[in-house]
Amino acid sequence: MSTSVVAGDRVRAHADVSFRDHVVVFTGKLACLTRQAAQTRVRELGGETADQVTQRTTLLVVGDEGFLSKIDKSRKLRTAERRVPRIEIISEESFCRRAGISTAGDLKQTLYPLRDIRKLYPELREDRVRYLEAHGLVSPRVKTNAERFYDFPTLLVLRQAHQDLAEGRPLRTVVQSLRGEHAGQLTLDFAPRSTPARVVAFRRPSGEKTESAEEWFDRGFELDDDPATQSEAQRAYERAIELDPQYVPALINLGNLHYGAGRPDEAARASSGRSGKNPATRRRASTWRMCCTTGTSTRRP
Repeated sequence: MSTSVVAGDRVRAHADVSFRDHVVVFTGKLACLTRQAAQTRVRELGGETADQVTQRTTLLVVGDEGFLSKIDKSRKLRTAERRVPRIEIISEESFCRRAGISTAGDLKQTLYPLRDIRKLYPELREDRVRYLEAHGLVSPRVKTNAERFYDFPTLLVLRQAHQDLAEGRPLRTVVQSLRGEHAGQLTLDFAPRSTPARVVAFRRPSGEKTESAEEWFDRGFELDDDPATQSEAQRAYERAIELDPQYVPALINLGNLHYGAGRPDEAARASSGRSGKNPATRRRASTWRMCCTTGTSTRRP
């Protein structure tokens, strides 16, 4: 979903003239949207933007996530306060109100930010949540520049994962259990149970060896953190993709291994070379390319 949410028609109508005759500068990290998106919004509403505070600057927006360095804060705010007397310094929240953009406070009215979820359920470390996302069990409803927001049904899945992890179950077992519940019923029932759901493996006739893409992915996942075993991890991911060319977690991690080792061409082939003519696979391959660009990866839990 979009990194920002534009408010309703009433707010948008008011926002249409919010930045006319204004030159807007941003300082500090924005929480609700990227600086580029914020500058685009200002221009859409008739204003101008600039990177530095000058005598023409009329508005200085201070990001809710703070400053990358004390130098940045000192330079822009000091210039605004001492040298440009007519400048108006406003918070990111005030800017969003004027621009017709939902703030983090607005989103919290109906959604749950990951920071709050992790305070409630401490077993859900960042890497574990990303692992659940990589396996398609949860996904954020809204992503902002600094946070991910989840709806109530997803919160229930995360709560179940936390409870299972708190009981000492391995993350891989938790994922298998949640998958089994999701596949076994059309409507998820998250009421407490005395006996948790389990995934039962059917035995094949003795002597018949079976392999699965998930097993090879998990094997590579155990090895890819250690540089000494990354070549083995690479072979495991490649085997997982041979068994299932559309297995996205293996595509992501194989590409990231190549990318981290300074092999961008091989990283690109790891994605595009297996996407074929299947539109769904091509979309997933493009997701991997975005992951490499932003630094997102399926990490070891």
